[in-house]
Amino acid sequence: MDRQAHLVDDSIGLPSLAIVGSIFGVSVILYMLRIYIRVIPRYQLNGSDYCASCALVAEAITFSFFAAAVAFGLGRHSVFVSPEDGASILRCLFAIAWR
Repeated sequence: MDRQAHLVDDSIGLPSLAIVGSIFGVSVILYMLRIYIRVIPRYQLNGSDYCASCALVAEAITFSFFAAAVAFGLGRHSVFVSPEDGASILRCLFAIAWR
């Protein structure tokens, strides 16, 4: 008997994107609060603030590549992802790894 398991065309990409997006949103709010607190009383930004700014830009780029990979089908079973979309997913993940 040649039986295969029934595969459902379901994705865990969007829930993962929602979790990562909410964490990213909280980090942006905390970053804005940090910069506001450092600038408003008197302008006293130092190296750690500039480093945090660079880290936030890098995280925004990473989140964008992750969102693009989810749009191409990241999180779906590989049977339901076309080879072209699979190659695009790998390009996005490669860009995340080597940003």
